[in-house]
Amino acid sequence: MTRSFIGVVCGLKSEAQAVAAAKVDQSKLRIGISGANAARAEEIARGFCNDGASAILSVGVSGGLDPALKPEEIATELREAAELDTVMTNSFGFGGTNGSMLLSRYRG
Repeated sequence: MTRSFIGVVCGLKSEAQAVAAAKVDQSKLRIGISGANAARAEEIARGFCNDGASAILSVGVSGGLDPALKPEEIATELREAAELDTVMTNSFGFGGTNGSMLLSRYRG
């Protein structure tokens, strides 16, 4: 079996549109939209694997955002030297393999 594409699983249609707009050879991608549903995301990923994907890429976390958030509460651009005291990073994986880390400035 020739593995000739990367399977991209997105939670939202807007995330899939962002991937489709990227300056990459679109013939090498297949994009699936899970609707922020973990079982559906797994189903899409398994289908890509069965079709011979060389890799699976999960894109986006927008489906997990609180609908009560206001646009100004979401980081949408890089801010150099923002002078933050605490930052958080998240890693989300298929099947609930998730991790978060908070890092705070040391004030010794």
